Amino acid sequence: MSFKSSRTVPTRYDPDTVPPVPSFSFTAAKGCMYRLDHKNLLTDAGWTYGDWSTNMSSADVQMTLADHTAVGQPQRFYRLEAAKP
Repeated sequence: MSFKSSRTVPTRYDPDTVPPVPSFSFTAAKGCMYRLDHKNLLTDAGWTYGDWSTNMSSADVQMTLADHTAVGQPQRFYRLEAAKP
């Protein structure tokens, strides 16, 4: 099962990473999996899928996913996918 949210996820550049990369922080529901997908142009046919990350704790937690492949890209578009296994 997967689901999508209409909520906007705040984007920031992680200042502790050199060079800085875009990262997305959100509240991750317990037991759910998340991945950050991207495309360089909205007209690209498909999305490049990120790796799945899972909240294995017994409570909702703050999770941050970063795109370390964005270095050198003049623009990039993102979607955050969530799934409950």
